[in-house]
Amino acid sequence: MRALTVRPGEKDSLEVREVPDSVPADGELLVRGLAVGGVRNGQGDRPGRVRLGPAGP
Repeated sequence: MRALTVRPGEKDSLEVREVPDSVPADGELLVRGLAVGGVRNGQGDRPGRVRLGPAGP
């Protein structure tokens, strides 16, 4: 599948590239997106200023 990816801390690493298809684990659901959008404040990610958020549950 095609994905918009970024490598945290690496300047100008934002790119669309092919990645392996996701395989849902037990209890997970795989959905097909019909449309996707981005927000302008996400442009701060492009110069490599991405910070990883807190770990999930």
